[in-house]
Amino acid sequence: MLLKPLSAALSILIATLCVSSAQTPQTSAPRQPHRPNAVSGDLVLEDTSQRVQTPKAAGQRLAIEWVQALKASVEKATPSTVSVPEDAALNYLATGYLYCLHKRGPCPFILDSVLEADVIAARSGASTGCRTMTRFWKMWLGNELEQRARYLLSIGNGAAVSNFNAVERPKYLRCTDTVVKIVGAGAATARYGAAGTITRAVTQTAGLLNDIKAREIDVFSAVGVNLSGEKGKQKESE
Repeated sequence: MLLKPLSAALSILIATLCVSSAQTPQTSAPRQPHRPNAVSGDLVLEDTSQRVQTPKAAGQRLAIEWVQALKASVEKATPSTVSVPEDAALNYLATGYLYCLHKRGPCPFILDSVLEADVIAARSGASTGCRTMTRFWKMWLGNELEQRARYLLSIGNGAAVSNFNAVERPKYLRCTDTVVKIVGAGAATARYGAAGTITRAVTQTAGLLNDIKAREIDVFSAVGVNLSGEKGKQKESE
């Protein structure tokens, strides 16, 4: 006898829930936030227009900007001191130097460009020694690029690089003596200006960096360097 009242009560409850459900406004499922992919080394942060560059892209940008500033300085008859390059810029230049050795053989214009920052600083009295060149070699050794150079160099340019390392490279390694010698030589008319010898070297370095960027070459991947665990794309042709 109790079944009828219970059945009636359950029917009323179901009817009430159905009416309540019908009166409750429907809400759409929350939209999933858009998660952009990395494009050209940039990461776009959620809900902002801020862009954060990957370490590789940041190093490339800083290196290009620093070399362009150096180029603008040496194009003048009396160069002005350039800013101290950031570690990321020197790290990129060191890796780019190995890439250049791998593809072209000796690339002294890159070393000349780095050393020139110390020469200009010494001429102006801003500093002595060769701290920029020394930091470059610390990046080179720290990333074990000397070891990589030994097996990356082909038979074709390996002999030329070995000869350069034996004859010419010591002046870039013992760079303090080299800076003193250059500054002590006095007048540098042929060194600077639009047609100066060092201007040609820096211009060549800037051209190489811009060419690498335009062709989307990942110099780190090209020479087998893993930078902070990044997986960089590599588009390499020569």
